Amino acid sequence: ADAEAANALKKDFEKCDIFIPEITDWGDDQEESWNQLSEGTLNAEKFMRDVSFFFGEFNFPEFVFAESKMICGSKKPIIFIDVGEDHPILDFMSKSKERFSDSAMASLRFDDLFKATRDYVLEEGKLNKEREQVIVQNLPIRVRSFLNKNPEFKKRSELNILIVLGNAHTPVFHKMKSEGLEVDRKFKNLEIFSIDSGISRAFTFGKEISEDTIAQYLLRRFIA
Repeated sequence: ADAEAANALKKDFEKCDIFIPEITDWGDDQEESWNQLSEGTLNAEKFMRDVSFFFGEFNFPEFVFAESKMICGSKKPIIFIDVGEDHPILDFMSKSKERFSDSAMASLRFDDLFKATRDYVLEEGKLNKEREQVIVQNLPIRVRSFLNKNPEFKKRSELNILIVLGNAHTPVFHKMKSEGLEVDRKFKNLEIFSIDSGISRAFTFGKEISEDTIAQYLLRRFIA
């Protein structure tokens, strides 16, 4: 995710009533910082410094910086629906990565490394599936909480909510649509699935994950 991807959001952002960025491991203080940015009491540069210092570095800082410049002074309400700071999934994900790192370092043969990688990406796929279910469940809960605190929004005939998620999380769209929500989705470009997200999607939709795919994942990981 880069600045170009964030800039592609601008038209939809201008039309939305509520904005939901992709933020995990969040608490009320971090959500408040994003809303201060939206109100214009924080500029994009200070927002990036403060949030990185107090809550940890962003995974895609170039994207978030462009996103924060778009948000700054817009007065758009911002809420989070992803897994929060106390959710056990975050601990499971962290331990899963640690186990993979330990197994990879201890591997003496490619077969061992291959098995460690396969186990990791399959476990990561399961955890992402659980995370996506949390996102779907949290949406009505968090919107309802926002409306209770901001009753003026209840007077609107409809609410346009813009949710930003990585391309690997298309199951969220399908789940929301199956629950009767009026949803639409847009991709930045047609080449939408990386090796990482491709593995995750293959598991989610019950498709076989080839040895070549996992080998490419290993190569990308080692080069990085």
